[in-house]
Amino acid sequence: MMRMTIPAANSRFQLSHSQIPVVAELNGIVLKRMHLHLNERKVSALTEMGMSASVRQRHRNVLKLLQELDRDLEAISLPQALVEYHMRLKQHRTWSWATTHRNMASAAGALMALPVYSDIPYGINLGMSPIWKQAMRGAEIKSKESITNAPAPASFTQVQKAIDKAYTSSKPIAMAILLAWIAAARVGCIHQLKREDFEWQGANNLAITFRRGKSVRLRGPYTVHTTVEKYRAELQDFLRNIEPKEFIFPSISAVARTAMGVAVKDALRLVDKKLEQRSLRRGSLQHLASQGADEELLMRFSGHQRVATLRRYLGWGKVERVGAIQMHQVALKLFSPPPPQ
Repeated sequence: MMRMTIPAANSRFQLSHSQIPVVAELNGIVLKRMHLHLNERKVSALTEMGMSASVRQRHRNVLKLLQELDRDLEAISLPQALVEYHMRLKQHRTWSWATTHRNMASAAGALMALPVYSDIPYGINLGMSPIWKQAMRGAEIKSKESITNAPAPASFTQVQKAIDKAYTSSKPIAMAILLAWIAAARVGCIHQLKREDFEWQGANNLAITFRRGKSVRLRGPYTVHTTVEKYRAELQDFLRNIEPKEFIFPSISAVARTAMGVAVKDALRLVDKKLEQRSLRRGSLQHLASQGADEELLMRFSGHQRVATLRRYLGWGKVERVGAIQMHQVALKLFSPPPPQ
C-alpha cells in the first residue's frame, strides 16, 4: 500500500497502513521542531470535556519541555531519546521515581494527543515502541520500590480542631474539611457538589452522590454512604438555604477550586504544619482501615478502580486491620505441626 507523507515536524513523520505514525521512524529532532506546529488551537467543547483542564495544561507544559531536548539526542530514535532525556531530567531535577514515571506518562499522553495542541493531524503513539514500553515498566517498578514522600495523614482529632478553628472565620471552609473527611474525598470533588447530591437517611446518616470530579471521570458517578454526628446541625444549617440545583460552594471554576484547596491547607496547618489538603483523604481512608474496613469497602469510599492505588494510600498495608488480623491468625499455623497425611 502506498504510504503518504503528512506535513509534520520532520520529513520522516509518515503514516503506516493503520494511519498511525510509525514511531520507530522518528528521531529526537522531531521534538526540537515541534514549536513550528504547536499553537493555541481551539477545539470543540466536547473534545475539551474528554480531559480535565489540568491535564491539558500539563500536556502543554510537557510539550514545551520536550523542545529543550539535548543536542546529542536529536539523531537517535525518538523513544530512546525520550527515555534518556527523562533520565537526565530525573538526575538534574532530583526527581523521585514516582515523579519520573508520572512525567513520562504525561509525555506519552501529550504526544498521543498532538492534534489537540497543534496542526499535526496525527498523534505519536509511543506505546508502539518496545523501548518506551519497557522503560515505562521499569520506572513503574522503581516507583513501587521507593518510599514516597506522601502527605502526612490527618487524624480525627486534628480534623475536629481544624473544623472548630475554621468555623468561626469561614463556615464554607469548615464544611469542606468536614465533607472531605466523612466522604474520604478530594477537596476538588467536594467543591463540585450540588445541594441535590445530598440525601439525609435518618438522623445522622447521609448519602453523598459524586457526579463531577476526578474520581467520576475515571469511574462514573458513585454514592458514598456516611455518617455525621457532632457536626450534623452545622452541616444542615449550611445546606438549608441552597437550592437543589445550586452548587454548595459559589464557583466551580478551576481557579476557585485551587483557592479552596489553599484555604483548606491553611486551615489544617493551623493545627499541624505537616498537613495539607490531601491529608484529609489519606487520613480518612487510613482511619477507616485501622477501624476494620476492608479494601472492597474502602474502595467504595475512595472511588479507586485499582486496589494498588488504594494500598499506596494505606501505606502498603501498614494500617490495614482486617488483613493484618487474618494474616496473623494464619501465620500461627506456621508453628503448628502439619496435619496428618
